[in-house]
Amino acid sequence: MRKILGKYVIVKELGQNSYGAEYIDKEFEITQIKRDENNESFSYTASKLNHLSHKNLSTLRVEEDDRHFYLVKECFDFENLSEAFIVDCDEEPDYKRLFECYLQLCDGLQYIDKQGLYHGNINPSNILIDTNDEESYQVFLLDFGKSYYYKDFTQKVDGLRFYAPEQMGLIDSTPSIKSDMYAFGLCMLKLLLDSFGDCKALDSYSSPKDLETIFQAVLDEYDLTDIENEIFLLTQKCCHFEPESRISLSDLHREILRLYDKAVPKNTYELKCKNDTTLKKYAENNDLDSNKEAMDNINEHIKDHTAYIRQFEEENKKSGELESKLEIAINDLVFICSAVKNKNSYLWVYRVHENELTRIEKIATEGLELRHNFVFTTKGYYAPKSCASNIDTLKHELDYRFKLNKLKIEQNKIDVKSIKSEERLLEAIKKDTDSKKKTHLASLTEIKRGADELTFTLTTPKDKQENDEIESKALESSPKDFKESIQIFKPPFKPNEEVIIQEKDAINSLRQDESFKGVVKRYDASLKQLIIKLNNKYDALFDETKEKELKIKEWAISYDYQVREILWSKQNKALEELKKSNTQIPNLLRKINEPTELKENEQREIESYFNENLDENQQEAVRKALSLERECEILLIQGPPGTGKTTTITEIIKQYQKFHKHYKILITSQSNQAVDNVLEKICVSEANPNGEDKIFRIGNDERKMSEIAKLYTPEKVLDKILKENRKRIKQCVITDQNPTIESKLQKLQQDFLKKLETLSSKDAINANSNTAKGKRDNETFQLFTKDIRLFFGTLLGISSWKSFRDVVFDVAIVDEAGRATLSELLVPCIKAKRIILVGDHKQLAPVVEDDVVEKLNTDSKKGSDEFKADKKDVTTSLFERLFERIESKSKDYAYLENFKHTLTYNYRAHTSICDLYSKAFYEGRLQTKPEISATKAHNLRAFKTNAVWLDTGKRSNKEDTQQGTGKINRCNATIIANTLSVLKILESQNIKDIGIITPYKAQSDLLKRQLKSIKDEYVKENISIDIGTVDSFQGSDRDMIIYDCVRSSKANNTQQTQKKRQGSKIDFIADEKRLNVSLSRAKKLLLIVGDKEYLRTASVSEGENPFSAIIKEFDDTEKYQVIELKDSKNRG
Repeated sequence: MRKILGKYVIVKELGQNSYGAEYIDKEFEITQIKRDENNESFSYTASKLNHLSHKNLSTLRVEEDDRHFYLVKECFDFENLSEAFIVDCDEEPDYKRLFECYLQLCDGLQYIDKQGLYHGNINPSNILIDTNDEESYQVFLLDFGKSYYYKDFTQKVDGLRFYAPEQMGLIDSTPSIKSDMYAFGLCMLKLLLDSFGDCKALDSYSSPKDLETIFQAVLDEYDLTDIENEIFLLTQKCCHFEPESRISLSDLHREILRLYDKAVPKNTYELKCKNDTTLKKYAENNDLDSNKEAMDNINEHIKDHTAYIRQFEEENKKSGELESKLEIAINDLVFICSAVKNKNSYLWVYRVHENELTRIEKIATEGLELRHNFVFTTKGYYAPKSCASNIDTLKHELDYRFKLNKLKIEQNKIDVKSIKSEERLLEAIKKDTDSKKKTHLASLTEIKRGADELTFTLTTPKDKQENDEIESKALESSPKDFKESIQIFKPPFKPNEEVIIQEKDAINSLRQDESFKGVVKRYDASLKQLIIKLNNKYDALFDETKEKELKIKEWAISYDYQVREILWSKQNKALEELKKSNTQIPNLLRKINEPTELKENEQREIESYFNENLDENQQEAVRKALSLERECEILLIQGPPGTGKTTTITEIIKQYQKFHKHYKILITSQSNQAVDNVLEKICVSEANPNGEDKIFRIGNDERKMSEIAKLYTPEKVLDKILKENRKRIKQCVITDQNPTIESKLQKLQQDFLKKLETLSSKDAINANSNTAKGKRDNETFQLFTKDIRLFFGTLLGISSWKSFRDVVFDVAIVDEAGRATLSELLVPCIKAKRIILVGDHKQLAPVVEDDVVEKLNTDSKKGSDEFKADKKDVTTSLFERLFERIESKSKDYAYLENFKHTLTYNYRAHTSICDLYSKAFYEGRLQTKPEISATKAHNLRAFKTNAVWLDTGKRSNKEDTQQGTGKINRCNATIIANTLSVLKILESQNIKDIGIITPYKAQSDLLKRQLKSIKDEYVKENISIDIGTVDSFQGSDRDMIIYDCVRSSKANNTQQTQKKRQGSKIDFIADEKRLNVSLSRAKKLLLIVGDKEYLRTASVSEGENPFSAIIKEFDDTEKYQVIELKDSKNRG
């Protein structure tokens, strides 16, 4: 079976290099063109056009490999305009449906126009009509994009007849959407003349100059009806010779809509009210004397006004049951009517409401627009039979439209509800930020120049008057968003918070150059001491001779909320754009809530892979990624520990570059390290001399980038490009046989060189486009960087790039997507045409600060039905939700398997270590290869297996103790210290690095203090020891991992108390995601230190205790070792 591009199955040859092909039950015509220097621009053009999508457009796609371009045209078995509407020349066309089709064409052209493009090849053979749905025809405008690949590219000679004068070179004007107006007008004219049957007027048309003669011939020979005359006049407005004289697209749409309104048969329906109370109340409100006057007044109000109708349920006062009702809004009146089907020829009106603007707006928003007339009657009066239409006609129309509208409303409710938790999270972040807009007064007590640290002691104003004066100054001179920032006596700052430090006397100026920034390192509550690590070197900020002067001054320290507010604004805006469907992927919110909205695709075949060591499972992930197209644009790749996520991402990037030379690809993540890991595998380096150099690494803080990544900031990349171009110009002087021409060309070359000599990358990047020079510099920047194809940056950091607002990414690849909140993901992803999320929802979830969680739902009223988010809601990632939705739906829709993938081969750990977390968290799906596992032997004589449990259950001092908000376990810390000491003496040479992970920060601090001397001894042997909580270890691994469980108690837990969720609870350490990360960092040796029986029988508030299954593996399987530690003299 021959395939083109690994997906289009060739079914027949249509000619030289032309094929008929199939793909997912669709037929295509494909033309193969060999790549050469004359058509290389196809690739760039294709990157701009291929992903444009509109229901009424069929785009001529250009796909590519490294040898050929392929022009791909979808084939439709539909009728053209004349076939669809000219059935019998003795009958006039169905103008209602014809104008509906014209309006669809306008919609397609308006979409093209919004992209700054035009069609350029509209003719009758390119307009097809799907008439299979009797309720509504579907229009397809073919060959969009053809004119951008070949200026005169056409397969039918007839097509040239519909070109505008400027396309044929008859006038000096650039083709545009106005050219499409000309062709649209000619198509309308042809259909009109075809409806006459014997009209030959258009046969003589060969050039736009013939039109005036043809128009006159039509007027002379035919007696046009009113509607034919209006169409004829509209074609003349479209077909003016000069583009500027032609009707605009918006006016054309308006004119066709007007004709459509004329063509639509309008029925008149009777609204009958027999309720005297309703009429009497209306008469009183409007100073009317009788029911007859009330009826006439109402009819005047509703005459010639658009009606909106909505269905709702209301309780029947007699039966108490819910009853279906209709509310019809016309002008400023609302009629409440029965929706029950009956034999009456009218709608029964129960009540009439006046001037209820909110209600009217709701009906117009949620209901249906009716292009019909209504007449209101009362008891004793009837609408004339000549104007009162059969009410069954209306009810049939409403049944159909209400079903569609109900489905749309239900989908919208689901979509809105799905992002409520994210809205609540952003509200809480905003409240938390506002609450931190505070300033503390402090004195500088200590300076550590080498460490760039300042120690402050928080102070209290001498008296309340001074406090008021300080606050007054700040309020008078600060911007509005700082009005409530000066509050003394507020709680101190927390570690890792960014702060601004400035002199108290300068607080009213708020000038940036009078302040400096840092990060809170520690706060000692007993001493009121605040230690701050400066962002910049101390010596760069202060003169060393002025230390005494600095300590005399009084300082004001405030939380640096500006960056957080900027990022919040970007996240909030991205969420709003998602709700409004202002995303590159059409209907994105619907697709992530209902995966079946993604259209079926098939995996494309890939002939060869850049990395020959990819396993078959990784290859399948790459194929799925390369198969993403319009309407099937999302892929989730789950990467369990050690399964080669970065390797897979790298291959996906290289394959996209092979098949799509000009695609702009974004690689992003929450962490700088994850971003740079991929960048280093892709870029040109000593280890990778054939790598990619068309790279931008975006980010405000180079200190957080790797050394290699720093080489690819926009400024450094542009510097390199400018340097290369200056060198190339100097080496390649232009020559020509004609001395005069040569002189002029060389002068232009030298002028350009001078421009490059004076241009710095910094000037070009930061150019102000509002000035003439800035505009020129910016154009130069765009010229030299337009071929940049790969963009690296964190999810929020990428938005700091000056050009971010205008860029559109063909592909966005998000690593560690399971750790990002929805709004963080959206900042770059709403700008992408394809989204590949790579992560693992079985590992660490998004981090939401406790201060933020506390502020969730603080504005919610007690007892209200509004959605209230909890911590679980806001820390459940989009990756997790969407992966589980696709997994669930794929049981009934097998094709959805192409939109998710799980990497299954573990390359990190020894088989026995991998099996432990595979069975506990991945249903045993992870595999290892024997040849890989063989390299993971630790060769330590002290341990028989690769996973060992050091059981403290028999130790008398095994219990944990509370310390602050955390817990510590001195017994465990001692055991870890002794174990490391023994290994150091006996056989540490087989281990290159060690990680010690513990759930509690308090225990981490204890271990750091207790193991300091041991760490120093290991460092001398070039063996590193890292100690921390699990968060600091995600994405990394060590030869040896020691996991300190901390928790232990003498409580008498049993399996019965566990089932009843009674007894000791270990919810915090039993978090499956954190435990999974902790156990899966080890490559050669995993040591677990803890009270095995206590952990096995302790209970959890939700779900199952994961330690029970893990401990069962240790007890039942010989490949694991348990060492019972009992009391001894040395307690070691």
